[in-house]
Amino acid sequence: MPHPWPARPEVGVLFSPQTYYHNWAIEGNADRARKALEGYARALVRSSIPYALVEECHLEALEGMKILFLPRTLVVDDETAEAFERFVRAGGTLVTESECGAFGSDGLYRYPADRFTARLAGIREVGRRTLERDTIRARVRGRTRSLGVTQWLTPWTKGSGKVLARGKDGGLVVDVPVGKGRVVLCGGYLGEAYRQQPTAGFEAFIRDLVHGAGWEPQVEVLSPRPARNAFVYTKHGEADGRKVVFVFFPAGCSRARLRFARDFFRGRRLRDLISGKSLALTAAAKGSQCTLPAPAWRFSVLVEA
Repeated sequence: MPHPWPARPEVGVLFSPQTYYHNWAIEGNADRARKALEGYARALVRSSIPYALVEECHLEALEGMKILFLPRTLVVDDETAEAFERFVRAGGTLVTESECGAFGSDGLYRYPADRFTARLAGIREVGRRTLERDTIRARVRGRTRSLGVTQWLTPWTKGSGKVLARGKDGGLVVDVPVGKGRVVLCGGYLGEAYRQQPTAGFEAFIRDLVHGAGWEPQVEVLSPRPARNAFVYTKHGEADGRKVVFVFFPAGCSRARLRFARDFFRGRRLRDLISGKSLALTAAAKGSQCTLPAPAWRFSVLVEA
């Protein structure tokens, strides 16, 4: 089979070297910035959502993306902020955490009203507040999610947008429409908290935001649902004009139920290149489904039969 090309991600996670330098200068290490990025990446992987790391000096990678997460991004230069604004106004969703853009790469501090988030959303952070508990509750797409937080909270003033999570001093998660897109302002460090203590609530929150940004899965794992330390992972792409789906099974998992988007596969049968077995596709409301037994290698490669 020719070398497969992975599907182009429509979800991005920002990697900001300048934030790492800042983190190191203040604390003598970059652990907080690293854990924040790892948190978002881990949550996306566990939901089999294709994503790309977007480096702050290569923002041309935002072309074609629907949503960009900014984990603990304390350093944002003016040129970078302008690129984020263009992305949002053109229809993208930007998700920020506490004190996003509080510094430039020159190390100078910006007050909340002077940050690009305040200019973009029309509201600002009111300042740091001591954590009274290590979770907040956010309501997104009709469901309430429990989200871990760490270090401090920075609530947002009242004004434009929909408050998804409330604190006594302001909104802790606020969804603000801007142009054709939106900005989701998180007044806390959610990714780092999740990396330290993974929760299903944060993973569901990430899925809610990604789906809300217009992303639609081409391949979904219907069962088994992710467990604390085990999950079925899928990755898809094309080879020689044909769709290819890679499926990775955790230990103890004997089979998986998969759903494919409508017209993802054109035929009614699949073949697992690892086991050689043929599998039937059944019609479903949102596409087609199949039940896939786990091969001895705990790894499958699916193509149309």
